[in-house]
Amino acid sequence: MLYSKVRISPYTKPKRQEETTLKSFHKVSSMSDLKKLAELCNQFTILYAEDELQIQEEVAKTLRRIFKEVYTADDGKMGVELFCKYRPDMVLTDIQMPRLTGLEMAKAIKEISPHTPIIIATAFNEDRYFIEAIEEGIDSFLLKPIDKDKLFQALLKNIGYLAYQKKAKELEERQKIDEINHASEESIQALANLFP
Repeated sequence: MLYSKVRISPYTKPKRQEETTLKSFHKVSSMSDLKKLAELCNQFTILYAEDELQIQEEVAKTLRRIFKEVYTADDGKMGVELFCKYRPDMVLTDIQMPRLTGLEMAKAIKEISPHTPIIIATAFNEDRYFIEAIEEGIDSFLLKPIDKDKLFQALLKNIGYLAYQKKAKELEERQKIDEINHASEESIQALANLFP
């Protein structure tokens, strides 16, 4: 299914906020920080939902330098659809979007995959958003304009969690293989003892 870049929005954010967000995001962190983050993130995928297309393009461009794959959505409904289709490892979303808000999208995603880390970004600094985000199991909360360093810190925190999960799964699988190998060796030895 192809998605158009047309926004259907019952509201508009002030242009000043969009410009401030972009100027802040253009602050360049050191290339070595970006490379370190990319080394950690390059095996993971991320879904990024943002209805302000100029902000979406800027942030997605940076995310593409870091992550294995970046899926972008123009609203919460599209975000849920893309999540169901691609099952990204992590989600970064704006809070105020048409069709489904970021919090509604997060709730739907957590019902599908409770352990998927979700980072919410918002220009709203109101307690009700923080409380609802906590209730929905949001893993990190960023205020707009998005500061790259704070974004990178949130990504590192959640990548650390994903890397831990991946390593634990690998160890569990290795343990199962070891148990199967041990059981096989015992079976072979028991058969060998039957036929001296």
